[in-house]
Amino acid sequence: RSYSYFIIFIENGFLTLQYQKNSGEVKTIKAGRPNARISDGKYHTIVIIPGMDILRVNDITDTVTVKVFAENVNLMEVSTFYIGGIPKEIREKLNIAIPPFHGCVTKFQNRYGSATFPETVGVVKRCSDSWQVVRAAEFSLSGTLAFSPNGFTFPKDFQAGFGFQSKQATAVLFAHIAQLDRLTLRLDKGLLKVTVQDQELITKSTYADGELHYVSVIRQGNQLKLLVDDLEQISGSSPGSSGGTSGDILLGGSDFEGCITNVFVERENKDRRVLNLLDFTKKDQVSLGTCSADESPVAMLLEESKRSGTFKSYQADRQQIGR
Repeated sequence: RSYSYFIIFIENGFLTLQYQKNSGEVKTIKAGRPNARISDGKYHTIVIIPGMDILRVNDITDTVTVKVFAENVNLMEVSTFYIGGIPKEIREKLNIAIPPFHGCVTKFQNRYGSATFPETVGVVKRCSDSWQVVRAAEFSLSGTLAFSPNGFTFPKDFQAGFGFQSKQATAVLFAHIAQLDRLTLRLDKGLLKVTVQDQELITKSTYADGELHYVSVIRQGNQLKLLVDDLEQISGSSPGSSGGTSGDILLGGSDFEGCITNVFVERENKDRRVLNLLDFTKKDQVSLGTCSADESPVAMLLEESKRSGTFKSYQADRQQIGR
């Protein structure tokens, strides 16, 4: 039996269309213009326009309309639609690895009027500001996220911490360079190793087990501490600061594959809070707001009625989709 499908999703911040017709070649088309970024925390109107063997997808904002279209795709052949995610059995059957959507979707319309939904999973009916804060990210192999230091107190007294899950025995987790000073935290044969200039602290236990662990690095005066899951504590003397201009804070990188969550860095004259991962300055091979170690939401199902051509049962106005 052959299968046909199309998916509209966000990849590295850009609207992307992927489709397959009659189990043939999988094709991907991206809106790659510099002003086409869609993951900016603002509302976008997505319009799907079916035509004779042409599928057009428009992203409309107050200032620009971005268009993506594919030939030889007949939307009228599609009877079931999923909003926000895909059931596990369909993911596996069609080998779809795109992560589920995290955010807010409003005012669903089809050609007959307002859409209704027979089934929802992982969805609340009203949007809140919480969808604009992302605290988890999944990294493909060697994926990276970069952030402005924005007052990070390193190389003076500092504190930094984050949760991680990985089965990679050797990989970089966290790095920050302040001209002559360097802070790195990495897995080395499963052991956690923190390096500040020439000083190193290494755990006795291994943590490349695919489980969630939380690691903190603290410098107070001439003492450097490494804590893991509040159970293991290693301390040693810390070299003095050389000062200098700070570069970006980097998460992930060389050989890392897995999840990083709840990133905290101590900043001068700022409230202590977990970093919003949407505030990145650079992103490469990273999916925000999801982690495959968790169960993915099935999301909302729209199924067209054979009798009326409308959508069934559950009425939706504003929906928040997430974890």
